[in-house]
Amino acid sequence: MYWNERAVSGATHALTDDDIAAGQSGVTVAWNYIAEAGDGVIPVSYTVTSKSADKPVRRSFDTQVQV
Repeated sequence: MYWNERAVSGATHALTDDDIAAGQSGVTVAWNYIAEAGDGVIPVSYTVTSKSADKPVRRSFDTQVQV
């Protein structure tokens, strides 16, 4: 997960069958990342990887979050 283009330490999540069925998942962003970026519109994105080393990493498009 990236908050304002900065990788958020510890903001990882392994998808479960329930996440996939629900069509959504979530992670928590520590307050220090939010405070450091300040108020305004903040770009947020994430990467998707596979347990298999031969699969590429994919990064999402930015979602603009109003803080």
